[in-house]
Amino acid sequence: MTVLIMEDDEAYSYALSRALTAAGRTPVLCSNWSEYLHRIESDPTVRSAVLDIRLPPGSPNGVALARMTRNKRPGVKLVVVSSHPDLLADVPSGVQAYPKSQSLADIVAAANDYTDKPNLN
Repeated sequence: MTVLIMEDDEAYSYALSRALTAAGRTPVLCSNWSEYLHRIESDPTVRSAVLDIRLPPGSPNGVALARMTRNKRPGVKLVVVSSHPDLLADVPSGVQAYPKSQSLADIVAAANDYTDKPNLN
């Protein structure tokens, strides 16, 4: 199972990638939001994604990417993380949200807990 990671903190994305690999998943680090959306649209092995809320200027934030993902691939499990826990209140229903201070084990478990429903679109 492929897990997309959209995160601009290199150290955090590296640690998350290693934790996902240890859990038997295939993490893919997306370098920008257009690569992320391309993979959501074209890679059927993507079953979940971990999105940072705050991304570089000129990028949609993680909440916007979560909403776009819901429209394009409703069955993809979405986990949003942030160093700013106050921003997690804007996360849409059905998307799990965690502060980055949460253990990586909890975030990996949330990313692994995907819905196994086919996309009928």
